[in-house]
Amino acid sequence: MVKALTLRVDDETLRRLERVAAGQKTTIELVAEEALLAVMDYPAPPDDDERALEQILIGVEEADRGTFAGEEEVEAVFAKYRGT
Repeated sequence: MVKALTLRVDDETLRRLERVAAGQKTTIELVAEEALLAVMDYPAPPDDDERALEQILIGVEEADRGTFAGEEEVEAVFAKYRGT
């Protein structure tokens, strides 16, 4: 059974929905439905937030000890994303 749903979005989100719908030759309603289903179907384990927090805390501890990353490692990452 299909039910109606009212969704409030800002102007920019509506423009994005319209652009995607036009590109896919479909309606904004179907684009919104597909987006909602994609988010709800995304396979995130229940402990994902806990695991992320644990990794962040490990990184903070490494930074406090000075073992997180050396200057050269940090520069290499920046260079990679700068394209240099």
